Amino acid sequence: MVHTPTSRPPTERSTLAAEPSFSTESWRKSTYCVGESHCVEVADNGSVIGLRNSRQPEITLTFDVAEWRIFIEDLRSGDLLLDRRPGA
Repeated sequence: MVHTPTSRPPTERSTLAAEPSFSTESWRKSTYCVGESHCVEVADNGSVIGLRNSRQPEITLTFDVAEWRIFIEDLRSGDLLLDRRPGA
């Protein structure tokens, strides 16, 4: 879950809720991906969106639909600054 100063606070979730599952086929690579290295992958299981790095697929950030919209809006507006240094 991602929270930035410009977004609404994350919603409360049950600590007993099962981790969302995504089928292997549901992951899509970014169109900016070159080859197989360091690709951003996104999956949608109908209620939760998953985001991961193809090099570490065992680590998945999950968003509900409202959180995903805020995340994308913040990316597009420049409110989330990405570190673009090589190796970062």
